[in-house]
Amino acid sequence: MPHTQPFRDAACNKVWLAIVSDSKVDANLLASIDMLQPDPAHRGTAMASHFQPFWLTTEQEEWDDLWKRNSFKV
Repeated sequence: MPHTQPFRDAACNKVWLAIVSDSKVDANLLASIDMLQPDPAHRGTAMASHFQPFWLTTEQEEWDDLWKRNSFKV
């Protein structure tokens, strides 16, 4: 059973514990990485983070998908 609980909210920690109890990945390792942090509030925050390459890649994937779906009037 993991001893690290990454969330301030007790209900979120219950869900977290239920998920990681069946996981083969060390729950304490998962709790310590930044992937558990919430998404940035805006693009500027995302671009200032050390995850900038990840955000740029996912942003481009979103734009590509929007264009493929003809989401814009041109």
